[in-house]
Amino acid sequence: MSAFCRVRYAPIAAAAILIIASFLACSNTDCKPEPTSPLANESVLIPAGEFVMGIADDNADNPPHKVVIDSFYIDKYEVTNARYLQFCTETDRKPPEFWGMDEFHCGETFPNHPVVGVSWSGARAFAEWAGQRLPTEAEWEYAARGALEGMKYPHGDEVDSTLANYSIKGVGKGTIPVGSYPPNAYGLHDMMGNVVEWVADWYDKDYYNNSPERNPPGPDDGRFKVIRGGGWHSGPYCCRVCFRNALPGNWVDFNVGFRCAQDLHPAEADSAQYPLLPDIKARGGRVGAPPFGIVLGLSATPSGVTRSAHAPFAPTGNPPVAASLKRVNLFHTCGRISPPRSLCPCRPFPTG
Repeated sequence: MSAFCRVRYAPIAAAAILIIASFLACSNTDCKPEPTSPLANESVLIPAGEFVMGIADDNADNPPHKVVIDSFYIDKYEVTNARYLQFCTETDRKPPEFWGMDEFHCGETFPNHPVVGVSWSGARAFAEWAGQRLPTEAEWEYAARGALEGMKYPHGDEVDSTLANYSIKGVGKGTIPVGSYPPNAYGLHDMMGNVVEWVADWYDKDYYNNSPERNPPGPDDGRFKVIRGGGWHSGPYCCRVCFRNALPGNWVDFNVGFRCAQDLHPAEADSAQYPLLPDIKARGGRVGAPPFGIVLGLSATPSGVTRSAHAPFAPTGNPPVAASLKRVNLFHTCGRISPPRSLCPCRPFPTG
């Protein structure tokens, strides 16, 4: 089933999948097995701050309003086929709905494509297995904007085929490997396009009118779960960072996937929402030079955990240009993270 952009919450017969699949050409290079190995998961720490959520003069469900967000981690990439397969293998869970269907690039021969055909409950189960959670709707939009106030897309007010994988004039080519397009200013890839993403919140069209200003958690209940970001089957309008859509929580879709988030480790939150670069350097960080300004990130591999920090920056231009940015890499010695919020005995920053 597919989440169509212009008709919200419209049920689609399962038989339509076979019809649509017949029109998805598999003769292009996207349908060939990937020669690359699976990407390691990596998360980025988003700085605390405030922003204007929503947009003026649009649908009634997303009026502009001030929101304050505490710092949190969010995955750099959408969850891939390889990561979801590992989850299914270790939990004895069935693969997602379209697994093994090359026309949807869904299966182990496409390890770095975003997984599709996962329901909201399946996405939540994966996040819990990974020691993470789904981002709230407010966190998702804050991260997607990448410190750009009032812009339509993660890179500015304009978008084209060099910036994202979305449907152009009603034609989409299916998912592509995550990270194939430039990241936004927080270093996050595919915050528009590739796949629409489940978030934690129930949908309520009037929620913005009475939501709390700080860290809105979403309504207590509802009928549909929110999806965000637009996908390969979505047009530009539906790929805007402010655009809201929703589906039943048990819906599975060839245009919908997800990414995970998580709270700060207590040792990180004790001193500040995010560390200052001089303090990191004083604690033994290693300096490099990234292309964008991020604050902190986490990468988990079988051999251990890597955290990286970037200096905050003031965007100038559209897309923003970050000048004189520095990167700091910090390494945990505790090995595995399961879950990430209980990393120790080591601390994220050396003490002494």
